[in-house]
Amino acid sequence: MSKGKKIFYGVWAGITVLLLLFGWIQTSRLRSVSAERDRIRAETVAALLSEAQSILDEAADQTGSLNLGNAQAGIASAASLLKAAERIATRDISRTIAERIKALEEIRSAVLQGDTAKTAAGDLKREASLLRELLK
Repeated sequence: MSKGKKIFYGVWAGITVLLLLFGWIQTSRLRSVSAERDRIRAETVAALLSEAQSILDEAADQTGSLNLGNAQAGIASAASLLKAAERIATRDISRTIAERIKALEEIRSAVLQGDTAKTAAGDLKREASLLRELLK
């Protein structure tokens, strides 16, 4: 083999090794960034669910006191927080949150109609409990 070919293949091998090393380093960096992103996502979803749960507890108390305007506003706030959590949550949790949002909309509708059966307070407490379970 001529000297020029040896140099060419040597440089080629060196560049290949450097590219493999660069790819390996980038892959490990991507894994750590992905893990950090997942951790932050989980913390954010937990914070949103916790706040929504607290608001629902307060809305249940307001409904029990027949303070339906404040209860309705609380339900709307909790639903907004749940919608935000749904957008960033993983698929499994997102589906569960979507079910909770739908249930809250039904409860909110009952509160807007006056909740003559006075069941909304219990329903709100149940939804808050379900959110507590989701946080575990």
